[in-house]
Amino acid sequence: MGDVVENEKVFISYSSKDFSWVTENLISPLEKHSIPYSIHNRDFELGRPIVQNMADSVFNSRQVLIVLSNNYLASNFCREELQMALQRGADKRDSSVTLVTIDKLKKTHLPSALRKKNLLDFEKHQRRQDWEKKLIRTVNWSELVSA
Repeated sequence: MGDVVENEKVFISYSSKDFSWVTENLISPLEKHSIPYSIHNRDFELGRPIVQNMADSVFNSRQVLIVLSNNYLASNFCREELQMALQRGADKRDSSVTLVTIDKLKKTHLPSALRKKNLLDFEKHQRRQDWEKKLIRTVNWSELVSA
């Protein structure tokens, strides 16, 4: 995936405490469908300021998936990425930022700025294939492939 242009990737913003969930429920289906993605623990440039890595990943990716969990909301770095993603969404006025809720977070309990965002609720998709279809449809990969 190293040859993929950055703006063709899906950036996954998540708490490192949720890495097992991200690997199983996001990375695995994306790899299965050959969808390039970037994640902070693998793709951030060493020696570069973390905030610059975060901004480049959020603003230069094709799609941003925010894995919204209790761990995510407790992390200062994650909240900073979230603010960048919200700014990106406001700037682009498109659906390139999607919230993926885990930990049974209810939309009504989210800050008002998040309630109007695209939302994928993992808990609503009990069967793995239903989740995978919804995820792949959400990243709109077919549009890029057919372009």
